[in-house]
Amino acid sequence: MNDALAADPYSPFKVVHHPDRLEQLRSGLQPAPLQVHMVLSNRCNQRCSFCAYRRKGSTSSELFRPAGPGGRQGSRRSLEISLHKCEEILSDCVRMGIKAVQFTGGGEPLIHRDHAKVFVMAKELGLDIALVTNGTLVTGATLEALRGAAWVRVSLDAASAETYAKVRGVRPELFQKALGAIRDLATLRDREKWQTIVGVGFVVIRENRHEIRDAVRLCRELGADNVRISGAFMPKGFAYHAPFFQEAKDQLAEAKRDFEARGFRIFDLYDDRLCDLKEGSPSDPFCGYMHLVTYIGADLNVYRCCVLAYSRAGLVGSIAERSFRELWESPEKQADFECFDARLCPRCMFNNKNRFMRYCISRNPLHVNFV
Repeated sequence: MNDALAADPYSPFKVVHHPDRLEQLRSGLQPAPLQVHMVLSNRCNQRCSFCAYRRKGSTSSELFRPAGPGGRQGSRRSLEISLHKCEEILSDCVRMGIKAVQFTGGGEPLIHRDHAKVFVMAKELGLDIALVTNGTLVTGATLEALRGAAWVRVSLDAASAETYAKVRGVRPELFQKALGAIRDLATLRDREKWQTIVGVGFVVIRENRHEIRDAVRLCRELGADNVRISGAFMPKGFAYHAPFFQEAKDQLAEAKRDFEARGFRIFDLYDDRLCDLKEGSPSDPFCGYMHLVTYIGADLNVYRCCVLAYSRAGLVGSIAERSFRELWESPEKQADFECFDARLCPRCMFNNKNRFMRYCISRNPLHVNFV
């Protein structure tokens, strides 16, 4: 079937490939997650202006312990997960039937000195792996460790060194390092016939909205498979984006017209993110997403999702003194999930996924024979 939607990695319908989890949810049980987001380190070598973890007043800044460039602030234990603990967590993932691990921020995953060992360890255990990175710390060892990864996404958010420096709070010359990471990944993918998808992230904010089209063009020239366009969740909500919303949409439309082609896709999540901001709190107490995707912070706390990461509302429990599996199967976690009401969330990025899961586990959906 040649269906673009079926091939969409951001489709809310992918959960149908996991009927066992859906049946558990339908029966009122709490399944093991399908995927874990794992924050290897809170340390970062950049200071992005829209970073939810470091922005005062953000939900995800409540419990986050930041570090400056190089991670000089705070103790190492509070800022990153040790190699030994990573091994324990990944082994638990296998025993629990978890399928995939996404290494992400918090901080920059590649700042962790053992990141390559962790990636290899996860692959050897049979887990699918993915990485979100700013790309400026990629080394030969990193590239080798990513062999066989499902996907890698380099956060770029600019089409020029000047804008990159302004948006990401770094020296302009780091822009070329990020571009080099995209190029190197794409080159290895082609030369060694990797199945790894090389993507680029572009988060739209006021300072970069005029560079959307040029960034897409640049990423295609570098050999990326796709560019993911989304909007920053800012304290003012949609009101922040309103003054330049149409300009950004026009840039996106031009980029799609001029550059989208077979083998190169633009995933436009900008409207979705702004709709999430407009919608605010979910209207349904049900959250299937927290059952299937969970978030392990570098502080060794488990959070119910990335939106509520490092917040008191999202805190499930600590694995500092026990294993991930022990927490997940504990009575306190079971009770927490049973009484959780998604309507208390300030916003949600997963409304469509939760609506679809709710439909899938419905016992008497109407008119199912009228396909």
